[in-house]
Amino acid sequence: MKYLMKILAYLSLSIMINLFAYLIKSDFIHSFPGADFLTMLVMIMTINTATSSYIISKLEELANAIPGKTFTFVKTYKHIRLALYEQVVLVVISFLVLIIRSSDYLNDKSVNQVNYCEYYKTAIDIFLTLIFIMIIGILWDTGKSIFAITIKPNDQEK
Repeated sequence: MKYLMKILAYLSLSIMINLFAYLIKSDFIHSFPGADFLTMLVMIMTINTATSSYIISKLEELANAIPGKTFTFVKTYKHIRLALYEQVVLVVISFLVLIIRSSDYLNDKSVNQVNYCEYYKTAIDIFLTLIFIMIIGILWDTGKSIFAITIKPNDQEK
């Protein structure tokens, strides 16, 4: 339920961003998606993967720091793996959605008697903005994890 609420909040933010871009007549969101968008998503995923590897190694170091105690971070490992899967799925979905968005068939007004072009492009832009926000959300969570495991308890208040 918490995950669904997060997605709905991200979707609302995505709609607001696209509405704002429409109101100020900005073409940025319409021109932004493409090969550069996929490259950026893959780069963010790479950063997250490297950061997650650091988190896992740090957790193992912390688990071995106290002799005689056994620590398991099963939930943490599951969340890290879930975030990686989520990012891969989002990149693949973005790839497929960008193929659809650039389709000449869907843009051809002679094939589509009604001009659906703007409606489906707007829906796709909202969806791609949602994917971007979700990836940034994963990056944010990963960043918070770094600070949580590297800052000493006395330094957290500063």
